[in-house]
Formats: sequence, structure tokens, C-alpha cells
Amino acid sequence: MKITTIAAISALCLLTGTYQTSGWQNQGASLNQPVEITFQHVHKGPYGTAVDTLIDAFHQQHPHIRVTAVATESGDYEGILRDLSTGSQFPHVVQAGYSYTQEMIDNMPIVPVEAFIEEENMDTSDFFPELLALGTDKSDTLYSLPFVASTPVLYYNQDLLKAASIDPAKLKTFDDVRQAAKAMTKGEQYGIYYSFTMSGNWIVQAMIESFGGRMLDDQKEIAFVSPEGEKAVQHLVDLIQVDQSMPPVNESVAYQQFLDGKLAMFVNTSATLAALQREAEFHVGTVAFPSDSIHPRKIPVGGNGLFIMKSTPEKEKAAWEFIKFVTSPEGNAAFAKDTGYMTVRQSAVEREDLLGQLLREKPEYRTPYLHATEFTRWVSIPTSESSAYYIMQNNIIQALSYKKTALQALEESAEQIRALRPIKNR
Repeated sequence: MKITTIAAISALCLLTGTYQTSGWQNQGASLNQPVEITFQHVHKGPYGTAVDTLIDAFHQQHPHIRVTAVATESGDYEGILRDLSTGSQFPHVVQAGYSYTQEMIDNMPIVPVEAFIEEENMDTSDFFPELLALGTDKSDTLYSLPFVASTPVLYYNQDLLKAASIDPAKLKTFDDVRQAAKAMTKGEQYGIYYSFTMSGNWIVQAMIESFGGRMLDDQKEIAFVSPEGEKAVQHLVDLIQVDQSMPPVNESVAYQQFLDGKLAMFVNTSATLAALQREAEFHVGTVAFPSDSIHPRKIPVGGNGLFIMKSTPEKEKAAWEFIKFVTSPEGNAAFAKDTGYMTVRQSAVEREDLLGQLLREKPEYRTPYLHATEFTRWVSIPTSESSAYYIMQNNIIQALSYKKTALQALEESAEQIRALRPIKNR
């Protein structure tokens, strides 16, 4: 998909008058030099290009501020936290995954965005309320604004489903998907792949909670060792070992198999949609993440929010101007178009000049928005976060190869995670 041009975003800004600087130029840096700030994020490749395009548009509207973008080397949210904890100097705007909101609040020098919102009497009602709430602490203080959102969705190769006479609209439950996957597994062609290692425990959490279980209880104690958790892991085991409809490969290999037409269905982040459509030679469709038909579907929200780090009043103000721009309906919709992420603004979905036309003409982009009323917090296990994730992944992988039972994989995950350090209440 073509990257939105800077001129197009700027024209929108001028037309709507959205980005008024309220005399902020008069408060600029001494000697009329622009205020320089840094923005640390996780986006690389086409996603990084979309970030750069957005920053260029911001510079056109705010010539008194210069933003330098720095992508964390590892390209993940854990890398952001490692950089912040080991660095000698903080960036001014930081992107953090929603599962790390509390870690940011507890451990980093943050200026809550609520202070700027109250000062300007800014109306935040246009943000999806479920997403806005992800930037709060237990006292409901708003520390960050949501930048992008994503959900796990089921991608499908329309040609392969059509050849097998499978109606994608009927892929509603885990069993529906399993039966369809079995029907489309033949020779070198597989039926389904769940990206269960993606972003730590993200898709595993979606499966466990959609089977009626929980990752943590209300006291933040491990709760995934349960019949529901066992059922979710066993479902993956059966796809690989019993049906042989899910290839025993990693996510990147499965991604390529999908593009090569050797994988009919692929459960992955909705943020991959634009990339898949650019690369695939077939129509890429989407349907909602499955449910078990008994329990309410629970969708942990992926994506990230933007935090302002403490520095000087001048740079903090500049950081706020930048956050307002990139989370505005115009700026946020441009990034959503370029990447496949969900916008965080309700009006961006409704307005024909932003995402309305795209969502109407390409229904595959609408699927993540079907989950909006089913959002739940993406769980951050309160221990050494990345270690906890990898412990769970490694145990599940052993279950997938019949080296452990599904229940043993969960029990040993819980035991090993608890040994990292005492779980604390948040």
C-alpha cells in the first residue's frame, strides 16, 4: 500500500485547522532555535517509514520543534524497557506496549499526560474508551495516550478456501477452524498456524481466556494452570500432532508459507495486514479471532501508548505537541492506513476522508474493530517479564513435540516463573 504523502497529511491539517499551536512558537527555544526532542519506538521496515512520514508532516506544522526518531535495536517492547533501564539519558517521548504500562509507571520518570489534558481542557471522548483506559494506573490517572492498537485475527487465502468450498464467514469457533484446517491439509499444504510465540504470551493469552480461563487472578497470581489453560495448549498440540494441519515451524517460516500459498489460514496480528497485502499474490481475507462458542471471546489489546519522560518544561511541552499530532484523527489515520494497525480514534473510523472509505471498500480492514467490545488488558506477568514469556514459550514448545503434556507445560511454567522473584501486587 502506498505510503501517505506528507503533502496529503499537511493539506488535511490546513483544511481542518486541527493542529493549532496556540502561540507556542512564541515560547520557542532561545535564539529562535527549534526545540529538539527524541522519540524512541519499536517500528522498523515499512512501519519505520510510516513513522518517518508522520514526523515529516509534524515538522511542516511545527517548524519550531525537531523530532529525532530512534528505533530500538531489538525491535520489541522488551528492548525499549532494557534501553530505558540501562541508558544514561532518556528520550523525551517513549513508545511502550500496553502490557508494560504499569512497569513504566512504577519504574520510569514519567510526566502524566493528564496534566497537559487538564491544562488545555482537552476533550478525549473521541478516543476508543477501552484503549484510553490502557494508559491509566489503579487511581485512574492517565499517564499515556494510545498510539496504535492491534488484535489477533485469522487471515485466510481466499483462493484456497474457495477451492475447498469453505465459507470464511463460518469460521467462528476453534472447532470450525480446526475442521477447515484438516480439510485443507494435503501434501505440502497446511491448514492453519497460530503464531503462539508472538509478542510473548499474546496469542496464548487470547486462546486461554477465550476458552474461559485467565492468565492472572485479581491478586496478580498465576491462574493459567487450569482446565481452560490446558484445553488451549492441548488444542495447539492436537493441531500439530493429531491433525498434522499446523506446521511445526516458527512464525517467520509460517509467514512465508502463507505467502507461498502453502498455508491456508494464519492467526497473527492485525498490524500485519498491510504488509501481507503488499506481498501476497492472492486476496488476503480476515475474520475475527475464534471463540469456543461457550465463553465470551476475550481479546488482549496489542499495540502501544506514548509516554512523556521528565526533562525540561520546554521539551515536555514539545513532546506533548508531538503526541497530540500523532494521536489526532488525521495523523493517526494516516499511520493506520500505512501499516494496518487500528486507529485509536472513533472519528477516524467514521470519517470518509480518513478511514471510512477504506473500511467500506476493504472489509478485511474492519475485522479488528469487531473486537472493540471484547478488549481485555494484555497481561504483564509481574516478574522478570521477558524471562516469564520465554519460560512459557519453551514449555509450550515442549508440549507441542510431546515431550510434556499440556498440563505439565503449564505447571512447570508457573513453577519456573514463580522462582524468578516473588510476584508482587500491583
